[in-house]
Amino acid sequence: MSVRPIAVLALVLGLASLSAAAPPGAKVKVKYPSKMGIYAMTSQGAVELTVSGEATEVAGALRLQCYYSPADLDKIPKVESMRSFYVSAMGWAARRIYLTVGRTGLVNSVEHYQLLPGVIVPRGVVAFEVELSDLRDPDFIARTARKLAPAGMPDSQIEAYLVLELMSRTGLSPRNYPVQIVLPSQ
Repeated sequence: MSVRPIAVLALVLGLASLSAAAPPGAKVKVKYPSKMGIYAMTSQGAVELTVSGEATEVAGALRLQCYYSPADLDKIPKVESMRSFYVSAMGWAARRIYLTVGRTGLVNSVEHYQLLPGVIVPRGVVAFEVELSDLRDPDFIARTARKLAPAGMPDSQIEAYLVLELMSRTGLSPRNYPVQIVLPSQ
């Protein structure tokens, strides 16, 4: 049995393309999770967000409260950077994204928060991705979190949370999915 030179060349070129690094600014192919769920998309891959809080409007006030199980607050995943949220769940749509600081900010969201603009990109029949152009700047989260934190608080003590709020298309209460962003040391 002989080996065809074209097949060998294709194999060598294929392996070379796998080992070559993408040039700066080039689009990198993203591997999306096959399991349904809500994910924070990071440079290291997808991180599933399993902790959610139920958002409710406070009667007579321009406030939003979010109820989390106290045990769940310690289970919120921590990431060093993020590029988007990926949602593959039937009956849910993105409502808003915001950055808040501290666990108090997670519960009383609108007291210390900043809304962030996002773009929804369809990724399948029920899947979509919420991309945030502000996250392309690696210092954006740190700068914004410092503005929201109490004056003089060191970065090492700031708990910054990026929160995706989803609204139900079936009448359920909105759900907030937080991910904690670890701020870089200065």
